[in-house]
Amino acid sequence: MKIWNIGYPRVGSRNEWRACVHSWESGKSTKESVLENGSRILRARWTAQHELGVDSIPLNDFSLWDPVLDTAWLFNLLPQKPEEGMDWVDAQASLTRTLAQVPWFRTGYLCYQPEWNGKVPLRLNREKLNWEIQNQKQVPFKFHVTILGPWTMASLTKLQGRTRSELLKELAPLYLELLREMKKKGFEWVVLEEPGFCLDLQKEDIKLIHGAYEQFKGQLPKLVISTYYDSPDPWLTEFSQLPVQGFHYDLVAGPAVLSWIKTRSFPKEKLLGLGLVSGTQIWAASVASLYKQIEILKGFHPVDRLFLSPSCPLSHLPVTKQSENRLKSETAIFESLSFANERLEELGLLKQLMLGSVSLDSVEKMEKEKKENLLAATKRSEAVRSQIQRMDPTSRKRTSSCTKRAKTQAKKMALPQLPVVLCQYPLGASTQKEMGVDVVCSPQWTYSDRLQDYATRWSGFMPTEEGWVQKSGRASVKPPLVVSDIEWKPSASDTSLTKECVLGPISIVNSSFVRNDLPKEQVLLQAALAVRNEIKSFEGKGVSIIQVDEPAMAEWLPVKKQKVAIVLKVILDGLKMSTSGVKDETGIHLNIDASDVEILGEVLTKCDVDVLCFSSCGNLSEKAKQLKEIKMEFSLAPGVLGQKQMASVSLKEIEQNIRKCFELVGPEKLWISVDVPKEPVSESEARAALEKLIEVTRLFRTALTRKP
Repeated sequence: MKIWNIGYPRVGSRNEWRACVHSWESGKSTKESVLENGSRILRARWTAQHELGVDSIPLNDFSLWDPVLDTAWLFNLLPQKPEEGMDWVDAQASLTRTLAQVPWFRTGYLCYQPEWNGKVPLRLNREKLNWEIQNQKQVPFKFHVTILGPWTMASLTKLQGRTRSELLKELAPLYLELLREMKKKGFEWVVLEEPGFCLDLQKEDIKLIHGAYEQFKGQLPKLVISTYYDSPDPWLTEFSQLPVQGFHYDLVAGPAVLSWIKTRSFPKEKLLGLGLVSGTQIWAASVASLYKQIEILKGFHPVDRLFLSPSCPLSHLPVTKQSENRLKSETAIFESLSFANERLEELGLLKQLMLGSVSLDSVEKMEKEKKENLLAATKRSEAVRSQIQRMDPTSRKRTSSCTKRAKTQAKKMALPQLPVVLCQYPLGASTQKEMGVDVVCSPQWTYSDRLQDYATRWSGFMPTEEGWVQKSGRASVKPPLVVSDIEWKPSASDTSLTKECVLGPISIVNSSFVRNDLPKEQVLLQAALAVRNEIKSFEGKGVSIIQVDEPAMAEWLPVKKQKVAIVLKVILDGLKMSTSGVKDETGIHLNIDASDVEILGEVLTKCDVDVLCFSSCGNLSEKAKQLKEIKMEFSLAPGVLGQKQMASVSLKEIEQNIRKCFELVGPEKLWISVDVPKEPVSESEARAALEKLIEVTRLFRTALTRKP
């Protein structure tokens, strides 16, 4: 029985890789030093996996920015041709400034979105992959190549006037050509990562998938399809008939796969990868329980055709808990943590159990002791639990309708038509005010900054020192741990702003590593009560508008839509608990950033906030189309400026975006805002873009005043 890894963290144990890329992008180092450091990090991460007992190491899971961007570059899925003379590093750097970023399968990660309009011919750009293969030749370990599969790439790609069927038809021959090359280079196995198999698929989709995979014939490496973040049901049997030599399943997010395998439907001649330890959470698995599952499974599939693996790529986890020196003093917590390296150690222990070199009794005894120590270290807040229990349904309701509140708030604040309001922007409050922003925001807080503030101020959290996780191409975050009951503690800081921001309870929970033995719904209500108290504290200081940031609202939701309804009710309850304790004259602005408007429709219809803020991500028309399906009483504050190349946006583009908004709401219910920048923006860029936005807004105000 072998251990295969599916993917390894890219940021480094101390976020050194992100720092290396930032240094080059800011002109402080050379491109040659980036590639040299990249080669060194590649060899180090491969060595670490080998020493942790991995029998087959993934090749091509590393990236300067983002694996989806790498795959888009590999197949030339680009909106336009790269400039002549650009090498792959410069070309990809340029693409990070033009491609939109979108959520990656309901995780906290944002990937770059490929684009295809049919005008840029698809072809293979092998440079990045060859760079990694060249480095691989210098180490004596066993590798498999991993590539995002054709269906997942077709599902992610923004299609402009073309269809997914057409894209698959053009992609399949290129995948075939690439697979042939991998065979010639000596690779025995290639893993095609297909999390897209776990989406809501129809019969037509299954036909397209079979049509693409049926072309993969001839002198090729052996193929394994890896699915994760859910189960590919109800199409497990249909997928098992694809002409590949193996499958890997996420048994953490999709445990139903085990039941299906036990019906003897899975072909015995194929390799079966068991994704047994979580690649998205950091709390230790019960290896003894996993062993018992495999023991049962041995009667349904040959042991020599099984391999052990994480449930999904480990890129969602920090590298190792051994960097957490402060947490080492919290013995019960520290022993219960399992970052990426520790996940691989769990698989190693499981393999030892299977081979009989470790006794099951000793593992069960060790795990029982860990569990008891963790429970003993848990701190309960009876005050918080009692308060939540006493709260009746009226505590989730505002006292007046949205329409009535809007009149009260308008009278109090006396803002002009089309007020300019910023959600999060890299300019100081005084600069914003001087430039003509009607409602300024505090510039120093990012979502991550605010969560770190709560984690150090409120009870129930533990921050990490080096728990870095990649959030997007250039950005990394350190999710805190939720270890006990969450209890709000006041801030010593004061405020003189008209608007203040809080991080919403759903994003607090989704952006933290919550203990897996704490009921998630309970943690959400505790976070909601803490946010409610934070909001009341700002209201007591005279703040007129309180923005509740929920950028990670959709991350709680399953990838399959039919499983979403129950979860929507849970998050709506938490959201309304946090926002409904204020007076009518206090405006509650809900900022969902780039979250999926369509899937959050029920929550948005019933959330009872005063203004909905969202980032259009350069696709305001699509967002407007989705919002038209929602019954809206609230006003809107859409990002009409976009996230990419802010300084170069034209006055005409801003004007067109504002006109699109008038198709949704009248001028009396429209606020003018800017998309929350996903990556660092210089002060000069921010100023130039904001000046244009304010100029266009003033022209609209003048036109509206002149109307008869």
